Amino acid sequence: MGLVSGSVRIWLDPIVHESDFKIGIGSIEPHTAAGYTGGAKIIYPGVVGEETVSNFHIISAFLGNLTGNPDNRARLFMEKWVDSVGLDYIINAIVTPENKIYKVVAGHFVKAHRAGVKYSREVWEIKSNKRIDCAIVSSYPADLDLWQAGKAIVNCEMAIPDDSFLILITPCYEGVVPHPKYIDYIGNNGPEKLIKETKEGNKIT
Repeated sequence: MGLVSGSVRIWLDPIVHESDFKIGIGSIEPHTAAGYTGGAKIIYPGVVGEETVSNFHIISAFLGNLTGNPDNRARLFMEKWVDSVGLDYIINAIVTPENKIYKVVAGHFVKAHRAGVKYSREVWEIKSNKRIDCAIVSSYPADLDLWQAGKAIVNCEMAIPDDSFLILITPCYEGVVPHPKYIDYIGNNGPEKLIKETKEGNKIT
């Protein structure tokens, strides 16, 4: 599908591209790169190629922790591209930590999504009024691999000072996937090198 903002090369599933009517079904909860899951995310990066997913993750990392902001630059970029491809309707559920349905929204992939974000905040948003010197967090149920387990880190880091300790407890049954070099990247001070390689057209996994 060519290049879009951020020099991201788009590889889209041909079945989706050729479909006359597209309905996205998913859920809405806090997300580190897109502010919240759901909406346009079912298309991009939901049904795009590995290279596109990886590059989108890198661009999002460059923008920093975006959890809780549905109008952040990464999501607006995502929605602009999805609008050109077409997503006709969404049905998104908001579930509780017990995986019970709290609310369901349906309609336009942006308008319905933002309505769902308000419900999601009622379920997932918490406020911390005390200093936390040490936090021990679990990533359950996002614990299949280290990439998913990282959600617990970025969500918790917003509630603790920079000089505090954060300990992640997670099984990671499937290891580090889907980004095998993720462990190496964690030790970097910033994503600038990866951004440069992406813009130069090098495949990042």
